[in-house]
Amino acid sequence: MKKSKQAFYNKNKKYYRMYNEQGKEIGWIHPIYEKTQTNYLKGVSVFLLTQDGKLVLEKRTPNTCLTPGDIDIISGHCDKHEKGKKTAYRELKEEIGIQKKKVLKLRKIKKNVPLRFKGGRNFFISFYVTQLKKRKNKFNLQEIELEEVIIVPMQEGFDLIRKGLTKFPYKGNEIVFEEIFKKVELFYQKSIEKQKKKVEYSR
Repeated sequence: MKKSKQAFYNKNKKYYRMYNEQGKEIGWIHPIYEKTQTNYLKGVSVFLLTQDGKLVLEKRTPNTCLTPGDIDIISGHCDKHEKGKKTAYRELKEEIGIQKKKVLKLRKIKKNVPLRFKGGRNFFISFYVTQLKKRKNKFNLQEIELEEVIIVPMQEGFDLIRKGLTKFPYKGNEIVFEEIFKKVELFYQKSIEKQKKKVEYSR
């Protein structure tokens, strides 16, 4: 790594890496300049399921600087040298207060999906899925960004995305999102099967 680049990383506690359309790193940027550039950043989105297969959504506050008032799944930027899975666990904790030990091991279902969000922001999003270990959970919201947690049946959550009622650009990306939905369903089906086997073994 060049000295000038390393010096920037050491000096700035928070920054995002920038990428071109081919996914090659081309520089870095401070968060305050995110809206003024058109390159790609990297981020994650996590489909968090409850024990009974419902989907945990979040509604963003109307005064947050990015996607105000939108419905979202747990999502966030990859900071500094973060890899996707580390970012996903961090966002679960920061946004809704769910620690790593309270969910099943994260499963990556789609890596670096190129998406264009509102305002012309470009991202490579890696999608993950996991499930809460307990039926009852207390959510501690990141109040500066989130207004409330919304728990809906899985298919209802998918329909919100299909209808354009979330931040996600479903139109034009139908194939990739339908593939993601199927993988989320499969994850839950396998989770149910594992639970049934545990019950059988315990008898």
